[in-house]
Amino acid sequence: MNTLIFERTVEKLYYVFQPIVSIHTGTTFGFEALLRGYEETGFSSIFNLFDAFFEEKVLYKIDLILREKAVTQFMSLGHIKSTRLFYNIDNRVLQMPDYSPGNTHKIISKAGLDSSKIYFELSEKHELSSCTETQAILSQYRQQNYHIVLDDFGRGYSGLKSLYDSKPELIKIDRFFIAGIDTDSKKRIFVNNIVEMAHLMGIKIIAEGVETLKEFYICREIGCDYIQGFLIQRPSNKRKDLLKRYINVENFVKNHKRISKDSRESLLDILEVFPTINISVPMLEVLSKFKENTEIPFFPIVNDNKEPLGLVTEKSLKHYVYSPFGISILRNKTYGNDIKHFLKKAVILEITTPIEKILEYFAIEKDSDAIIITEDGKYRGLLESRSLLQLLYEKEVAKARDQNPLSKLPGNNTINEILAQKIDGELANCCFVYFDFDFFKPFNDLYGFRQGDRAILLFADLLREFRKTKDDFIGHIGGDDFIIIITLKEKTLSQFLMDIEKLIKRFNEAVFMFYGKKEQEKGCITTADREGVIRVFPLLTVSAGIIYFPRNVKKYSLDKLSRRITILKKKAKKNPKHLAYSIIKAYNQDKLAYGTTSKQICN
Repeated sequence: MNTLIFERTVEKLYYVFQPIVSIHTGTTFGFEALLRGYEETGFSSIFNLFDAFFEEKVLYKIDLILREKAVTQFMSLGHIKSTRLFYNIDNRVLQMPDYSPGNTHKIISKAGLDSSKIYFELSEKHELSSCTETQAILSQYRQQNYHIVLDDFGRGYSGLKSLYDSKPELIKIDRFFIAGIDTDSKKRIFVNNIVEMAHLMGIKIIAEGVETLKEFYICREIGCDYIQGFLIQRPSNKRKDLLKRYINVENFVKNHKRISKDSRESLLDILEVFPTINISVPMLEVLSKFKENTEIPFFPIVNDNKEPLGLVTEKSLKHYVYSPFGISILRNKTYGNDIKHFLKKAVILEITTPIEKILEYFAIEKDSDAIIITEDGKYRGLLESRSLLQLLYEKEVAKARDQNPLSKLPGNNTINEILAQKIDGELANCCFVYFDFDFFKPFNDLYGFRQGDRAILLFADLLREFRKTKDDFIGHIGGDDFIIIITLKEKTLSQFLMDIEKLIKRFNEAVFMFYGKKEQEKGCITTADREGVIRVFPLLTVSAGIIYFPRNVKKYSLDKLSRRITILKKKAKKNPKHLAYSIIKAYNQDKLAYGTTSKQICN
């Protein structure tokens, strides 16, 4: 097929756009240009079409035609001041014999578009060559203020190698890892680790292909910065569909109150607002600012949209200040005058990030000068090490004060905070399990409080063993009352109930050894009751009241949860299995059951 035929094929192709928006506010960050019309070309897929372009060595020539189409259509949207164009590059264009730099600049200059508005998406579907020539081209793109995005991360050729070679500013996590992330714990762990690694490298994350509210909430909780997918907007070339802000995202956040206002207010109290420097400012001017502000150890660097890019630190410039040729180097237009050569990446987090998450980043990156905080993607301030240490200290003190002095498990303040977060947040597949000892007072009266404390410590240790992930919460309400909160990610309710039954059995067998030989043989104890009357009591055991939410239930209250658990604990104590559970399917609809599984209900 000759070049002319290929060019006629390209005439049938056109672009639609899909927004990439802030996961916190719904503000549109940019639009991805998605190619359509390949069905008219006789090829079964867009990938087959591009393979043909590559084999005929016309890939770069065709790509330039497509770039011009994408830029022209993007300009027609009228959002060029506030958004960016994301354009997919087939990595193989860099291998084409006719590749030459500067052609994109001609296209965007003709259209009146600034290079800083262009985000090139490099896919992992084909290997990104690490040869010197390829790296030089990518470096040239950055020098011309184009941005690099690593697409399809985690699904392609060699993820970490591509990340190392491309040095992107943004990473798109492949749809495969986002689909069903609310029910797949392995995907959640993978995405969480990628987000943490990226943020520590100063890279932001786009969750690609989000289609459900559950996926949205998990991506937001994990710390993704941007979102793209059918949940927000399907690809379109209609201007009325492609907005500067998507109110639906704002409403999702309002209806999902997991991030408390107190967290934001706490951050604002310790946030330091250092003056910023634009990325285009010459380095000699930056040096002058350090001399004028001797108490400032670093400056946040931002672009024209006030989005932070990193830091320039005073200590990084000392080498040049004290070197005999240092000032001459800084005056050098090809090197020293460009602030990018002195830019240090920093962790950048949105102000709605939970304080606990911010402290996690600080603990990992202890040598970091500061964490940059944004609001709606724009620079808001800095958290310096001393502020974070103070915050960490206050958190640890509060945690220590709230701990139960006997079991060292979280106490009522933490329990109430976690309960409120769960009730206001994602309840789907969530289990609340309340444990209460049976016949604890007679045991305590007969053997003394030290033996009673041993029984409490024994159960606390069994609960710690029962917990499988750090997301599983265990709390000590007080005395002989405990709570666990677990989201069933892979197990069914029936399996979980059997696990609880095994836990109860383990406690019964272990605490049996706390009794005297005579009581063990009888299987009961004789002691005074609350009124002083001598009675026979069964041996110590524990009962569990369980509330399970198979799906998210709006407007379910803590008061209703408390009333329901009171009923369940009474029912569980009367049941031979020491179990009672409710399945909550709607605010005013629940199913009360007793036994070990849904198929074994005992009245």
